[in-house]
Amino acid sequence: MTLHSSKGLEFPNVFIAGFEEGIFPSYRSILSDNPNAVEEERRLCYVGITRAKRQLYFTYARSRMQHGQTISNAPSRFLKEVPMDFIEKRKNDDSKNEEKQATFRNKAKYNPIGNKEYFTYGKIPAPKNITLDFKEGDKVRQIKYGVGVVKNIAPAGADFEVTVEFPEAGTKKFMAMLSKNTLKKI
Repeated sequence: MTLHSSKGLEFPNVFIAGFEEGIFPSYRSILSDNPNAVEEERRLCYVGITRAKRQLYFTYARSRMQHGQTISNAPSRFLKEVPMDFIEKRKNDDSKNEEKQATFRNKAKYNPIGNKEYFTYGKIPAPKNITLDFKEGDKVRQIKYGVGVVKNIAPAGADFEVTVEFPEAGTKKFMAMLSKNTLKKI
């Protein structure tokens, strides 16, 4: 599934593969004359991160074949934006093929297997410095779905996930800050 098609959905475990410079964000956006190109991919990354209910895994290859050549890309710049407090490292000794783990409570997990590295998250912190102009039970208007009732507001890292029930469209989930121009209290 693409990150674009994951909007509004949730999954117990989410894997974001190819978390490397040149792949995510893409070379096209990195080299673009449009200064918002990387920002759009950062927003997509945020969408992916906030789809996970329990575990989030980022993977990137230390090296890969691309266009007939072996290349090595650095981990995605977005990984550096993840607070290190949430990263947990799990090491794999390839020579013995035994996994060694360092487990830290409420932190992400790091697990290199072969030439890939995996990152997962534990509990996502509540957002700071965000105020919403609506609360649970309020009616809101959304451009695409019309008028609905806010059923739940839950912390989701640097944002709030807002669950809204629409009479025609059913239950939909939105990220408050990403939807601030399309989700308004009425």
